[in-house]
Amino acid sequence: MGVFSKVFSIVKGKANDAGLAYVDKNAIILLKQQVREAETAQREAKNSLVELMASKSTEEQKVQAFSDEINKYKTAAKKALEKGDNELAKETASKIAILINKQNEHQKTASNYGDHIEGLKEQVKDSQHVIDNINEQLAIVESTDKVQKAEAKIDQSMASNAASKSSALETLNKIKEKQQTFDNKVRAAKALDAETNGANLDEKLEQSGFLDNGQGSVSADDILAELKEE
Repeated sequence: MGVFSKVFSIVKGKANDAGLAYVDKNAIILLKQQVREAETAQREAKNSLVELMASKSTEEQKVQAFSDEINKYKTAAKKALEKGDNELAKETASKIAILINKQNEHQKTASNYGDHIEGLKEQVKDSQHVIDNINEQLAIVESTDKVQKAEAKIDQSMASNAASKSSALETLNKIKEKQQTFDNKVRAAKALDAETNGANLDEKLEQSGFLDNGQGSVSADDILAELKEE
């Protein structure tokens, strides 16, 4: 797999992953690793692009060198023709032809480099844009993850607090129930004791007016009448 293919295979689809509102800790770690891999591949791609640009410059320099040499031999061939030395002029022309053919080869190579370089520049630019976007989304994801984990912790604490309150109320109700049961037992014991000792019957007779224990109210006239009888 080429360097540029590697870059796009790594970053492909990662923007959608980074756009998730909530991801767990392992997913964030994985995404960070994928971003690091993409950035490494991006650096390799840039280095390869620099090498291609350097190679193109080298070929262009060779083309220029051939141009200089061709011009030199053309000048020499003209001088040979001017002096009537056609054989030397033809030999020089043959040399010029060889140089032009070699120059054309290097020019073709330089042009080929140029065509690829322009396309690769666009790929590097596009992949860098994707990586930058992922890093921005990753920052949002990490921030959201921290907030949601804090919310989850708060919710857990509130739930635990609610459970503690519920448990406390339940305990309080049980205590009140036991106290009420104790009070009921005390009342029942008193009632049973009174009934057993006949006090309950006297109470009923007094309430009905059938039994006088001599504990009614006494007036001053009653006391005077009693004194007169003595």
